[in-house]
Amino acid sequence: TSWCLAPASNAYRANPSLAPEILVFTEPLSCVVNALGKVRIAAGDRALVFGAGPMGQLFVLALRAAGVREIGIVEPSPVRRAMAQKSGATEAFDAGPDEPRWDLVVDAVGRCLPNAVRAARTGGQVLLLGMLEDARVELPQYDITRRELTITGSFIAGNSFPRTVRLLEQGGLDPTGLITHRIRVSELPA
Repeated sequence: TSWCLAPASNAYRANPSLAPEILVFTEPLSCVVNALGKVRIAAGDRALVFGAGPMGQLFVLALRAAGVREIGIVEPSPVRRAMAQKSGATEAFDAGPDEPRWDLVVDAVGRCLPNAVRAARTGGQVLLLGMLEDARVELPQYDITRRELTITGSFIAGNSFPRTVRLLEQGGLDPTGLITHRIRVSELPA
């Protein structure tokens, strides 16, 4: 058994029946929950996620749990695209789609803002979570203004840990399908 020491103020109670491999998703998922709390989403919306890495995969699960009816994923890796489809993505693209029809477009990569702007429908929203400090993009400000797009950035979990723990406890979102390996804490350095 391995232990980790943390201040009580950094710990949150969770149902002991939740497996540790589910609870480990709390921190990254709380960033997604916090980000989605900053935009308007409704059942029946269409969302497109750029990037099917761990955060993009969690966005797919969270959007599905929120009742979003159509979820597209843009990812060059066939393996990650397939995983996102198993998680609930209804469409998968290896490059950005041509039609600006998405209510919400998420950049979970950190350098897809111009493509996200092109994909958002008039009056749509673009949500930025992915971060690459050296990413520099040119923005079509005219399109943003003319199409009345809203661009929102989100950085970390905020105060969403308790809400995320409840979501996992209630089974509203099951990240089990994202688990690819199980290792002991002692194996982490390797």
